[in-house]
This record gives sequence, C-alpha cells and structure tokens, in this order.
Amino acid sequence: MQPRYHIPVLSLALFLSMLVLAGCGLDGLGLNWAKDALSSAGDNTSGATDGGGGSSGGGSSGGSSDTRFSGTWIAAYGDDVATSETDFGKNEYAVRLVLTQNRTSITGSGTMFRVFREGAVAADEITLSVTGTASDDDARIYLSSNDFDYTPVWYLRLADDYMVGVYYALDANDAVARSGCGIWHEVDSSDIESAWVAGFTDSYPGSGTDKYDRTATLVLAAASDSTLDGSGTLIHQQEGAVPLELDFNVTQGAVDGSQAAFSFGGVDLATTPMDWYAFLNEDVMVGAYAQFDATDTLEENGYATWYASSTPTPESFEHIWVTSFCDATPSRTADYLIVADLDVNGNNVSGSAQVLDESAAAPAFATYTVQNGTVVGSLLEMDLVGSSSTFSWALRLGGSTLTGSYQQTSTTGDFISRGSADWRYGSTSSLEGTWAASYYDTVFTADAPSSQLALVTVSNVTVNGTITGLGALRLAGESSRRVFSMSGTQAQNQIIWTWSGTDLFGDTVWHLRKVGDFLYGTYTNYDSAGDVEFSGHALYLRTDETSSYSE
Repeated sequence: MQPRYHIPVLSLALFLSMLVLAGCGLDGLGLNWAKDALSSAGDNTSGATDGGGGSSGGGSSGGSSDTRFSGTWIAAYGDDVATSETDFGKNEYAVRLVLTQNRTSITGSGTMFRVFREGAVAADEITLSVTGTASDDDARIYLSSNDFDYTPVWYLRLADDYMVGVYYALDANDAVARSGCGIWHEVDSSDIESAWVAGFTDSYPGSGTDKYDRTATLVLAAASDSTLDGSGTLIHQQEGAVPLELDFNVTQGAVDGSQAAFSFGGVDLATTPMDWYAFLNEDVMVGAYAQFDATDTLEENGYATWYASSTPTPESFEHIWVTSFCDATPSRTADYLIVADLDVNGNNVSGSAQVLDESAAAPAFATYTVQNGTVVGSLLEMDLVGSSSTFSWALRLGGSTLTGSYQQTSTTGDFISRGSADWRYGSTSSLEGTWAASYYDTVFTADAPSSQLALVTVSNVTVNGTITGLGALRLAGESSRRVFSMSGTQAQNQIIWTWSGTDLFGDTVWHLRKVGDFLYGTYTNYDSAGDVEFSGHALYLRTDETSSYSE
C-alpha cells in the first residue's frame, strides 16, 4: 500500500485568498478553490438523446421557460463497481454541479473531489464540464474532464429538491468500467455554522474489523478569514465490544460559500486524522473522507451525508421512525426494514418496533421491544430486543432525520453484525403517485449485482388495499429501460409490491413503509424458476406522476 499524506498545516494567506488549499497530501498538487459563481460549460452540441427514456414527469416538455434542472446541486457517493480497466479502482466523490437548462438542453460546470484507494495521492480536485438533455423530469448528463479514465453518464429523475440517479462509465470495449448511484440535493443557500450529525460506514477497506460504522456529531464555526474551527465526537462500532467514543477537534479547515475542507484531529484522533472534502446547503452537508494512521498511510475512506442539527428536546424523538439498511459485516449480510414507535418520558425512551429481515425464507415483521432507551441532547441510544437478537443503536437527530450506527447481538450476547442507517418519520397516507429510487444489489447469487434506477407509478389503491401500477428499471450500462407491471397490497401501513414483466425474467417483491414523501423498502428478486437472484434495500422519493413509460 502506498502512503497517503493528510492535510498539512495551511498558511493563513492561502486561507484568506481561498484560491488554493495547500498540500492536502497530493505531493504538491494542491486543491484549487473556485467561487460559487461557476462559468457555464457552453451549449450542448452533442445531439445526445435520452437513450429511449421516454416522456415521463408532470411538467411541460420543450418549452422555453422549462428550467427545472437549472440550479446548484451537490452529492456525495462512491463507486459500486470499478473494474481492472480503471486507473484507480473504486473512488469516493463529493461533487457540486451548476446546471443551466434551455428547453431540452442542459449545460453546466462543476467541481469534484475524488478520494482514492489506489495510486500515489490520497485525493484530488478536478473541474467538470456538463452537457446533457432533459425530457420533462428525466435527464441524462455527461460529466467531462481530462482527468477521467472514462466519461461518466448520469441518468437522473427530478424529485422536488432532489435528483435521484444512477451513473456508469464505459471502457474502450463498451463494457461498464464504473457504476454507482446517488441522491443530489439542490442548494438554495449555505451556512456551515451549525451542529451537524451523520451516520456512515467506511467504504474502504471493503471488509474486516478495520471497516468501521460510525455515529458522528460535529460543530463548525467560520472565522472572518474563512477558516474553520470546531470539535466533535465519533462513536465507532466495534465487533464484540462496547462502542468506542472518540473526541476530536477541527485542526484546520476552510470554507468558501457552499464548499469546505477540514480535518478531524487532536484529542483522540491526534495520530489518526480524518480529512473531509465537502459541499453544503443550509440543512445538508455532503462529503468524502480519508483517514490515516500514524505513518500517514490510508486506513479508511468513504462518504457521508451530514444533517444540520438544532438543539432538540426529548419530545423531538417521539415519533414512528422508519428505516431500511444492510449489514456492513462480511460474515453477515442481510437487509432490514424497521418501524419503531418511540415513547419519551423525560430522558427515558420506551416503545416497540417491527423488524423485517429480508434474508428470511419468508420475510415477515417480528416484534421487538425498546429497552435501555435514553436521550441526551441530540443523542438517542436504545436497544431493540427481540426473541432472536438485539439491535443496539447510537443515533443522532438532525431535523427530521435520525442517523447513526448499530451492533446486532444474539440472545447470548454474541456478535452478529453491525452497520449504519438513516431513519425518518412522516405521514403514511397518499401512496398514489410516482416514486424514484437508485440502489445497488447487496446480496446476490450467480449474476453480478447492478447499480440501478427505478421509477414506480402507483396508479390506484382500492379501499380494500389492492395496489396496481407500472414501472421502469434502468440498470447501469443499459441504454433502455426495463418496463414492468406492478401489483400489491397495503394493509395497516405495510406495503407489498410485486414487479412482473418479461424484461425482468422473474418477479421482484418489495416490502415497504411510507413516511411523508419517502418510501423505505427491502426487496428480493427471483429468477424465472423462483430462485433468489438478488436482494437489497432502497429509499424511494416522490416525484411528479407519469401515466406511461417507454423503453
């Protein structure tokens, strides 16, 4: 493994100019900082079409006033797939794009931070140009840079203040070299001076006890010269041991509008600093990171979404919370859907939860009880105790999102698994409409898993709970959508979808729960013989309704 070097002490003069964030462990390459007013990349002359994406979405198409994709967008994500044809293997990314839409044409520019697992440097910053096309609420955009090994193309679906998407890059043989998925956040304003909370799992290493799940809190403050100060705490889930709580300071950092870079160091991270490269709006910060050991060698990296956190009261936690997630432990990989009904009395938390294990032969909800629940500030700690296992959670509240990490143990206290997840609450009504999700198969048998973008329209829900609808699935690397019909049931807020269609070669069964404009769910895909091929989990976002799909 080649050494990487964390962010060194930065000169005040460079902070003041905000033109170069010096060093950053890039062997003198330096990160160039650009102001928010990014220049346009010019007109799209590629003549690209939507790859057969069809007309879907609620707005008018082709009008001179259609600017729905115009704006500043930020996202953090990582490669699901990177083949041996790529230069640096799997990367983590933090990206900001400024898009301009003119009728069906999209142009723009952007900034991308790449955090590497391979090569001579830990990270770099590159400038992007963007071209693409739009059709109602669907878009296809190309991110171009001389620094890319292969050009990524994003397929996107607009969902109010979000874009849900999947990307891939083809190698010289037109095979998928990279792919991944992500959710983009629109930036209206930015304010980094806040308390921030996050729950995340390291992307690198891909397995082993050195891959951590973390619950984090961070307080940042900007000085008049745009430098950053702050402090925070990381809770590390340790296999078979009590979670480790680590305090840190922001040892260096800078902010320029919606762009920031900072390092966690000092205190308990004095010899294992963690460098972050981030973009933000007023309530969300997205970032990619790299953490190093005492010899400045890369230990972990990944990406995360941080949520702004005010000072919550204990009553802020008293909701019905929903999440879906996957174990991060190589020895145990299962997807779960959990609904937790929390009661708060003072700083004590009680209640019950329904837990569905998608890996079961016949997935069904099992009842768990909430025990040892306490609230201190933004931190909720609780055990979900069932007849076969216990989930011990450390969660932080940011707005309407609970985010954090867990350990699962057996009834005898033996370690089973660990991971991280976001939880949300909201209304369970009005399922009808179109929903979009991007996700990656987490459990698979013979075939390779795929990054994918799904659109599902719930056309009708009858009084007895029968669901009908249709949908379309795009797998990374495929130019056409796979169209399917959807049937299902809704009973006591428990939702089941079944996708069927000749393009799917077998049914896909989803278990879901609605919270406001989000749907959390887990799924199992079967082949034509009825055997399990894939399973996973996803977060759906509500989009404008569409009446039809084409391939």
